[in-house]
Amino acid sequence: MPQVPIIMPQLGESIAEATIVSIKVQPGDEVAADQEVIEVETNKAVMGVTTPCAGAVARIDAQVKETYPIGAVLCYIEASEKDAARFTNQTVADVRKEVPKEIPGRADEEKVAAKRRRTTELKRKFPLTDCLFQLRRKAQDSYRRVFAHAWPSCN
Repeated sequence: MPQVPIIMPQLGESIAEATIVSIKVQPGDEVAADQEVIEVETNKAVMGVTTPCAGAVARIDAQVKETYPIGAVLCYIEASEKDAARFTNQTVADVRKEVPKEIPGRADEEKVAAKRRRTTELKRKFPLTDCLFQLRRKAQDSYRRVFAHAWPSCN
């Protein structure tokens, strides 16, 4: 019988990985379509991974308390030829137990942190720089207030 992989689904836009909480089936167990077979936990919630079709559990590659990226193969189901044909176009990622290095939003956080470090270094090297920046901000605020009062149509 052909085997259909059960892969870690996309659980949310910002979620790149999930940890296996429990495995509800054993190899050889019969499962129905859309039956929950594995429970996974993200940083936001606990969710279930379901079977794409009916069949028997062939093998389980996932282990409890291990973290897997989105797209990793968790287990295989032996399905009928007809059911397996529906899933042949589905791409399958290799099982990777490592966490992807790039998590959405991390690059932005690193840019902000680098900018803060540069600003802190400048303040240490040139203590008057901070005073000048503050004076410039106050002057800009003063000009805005004057223009807003004198020319209300410019707002």
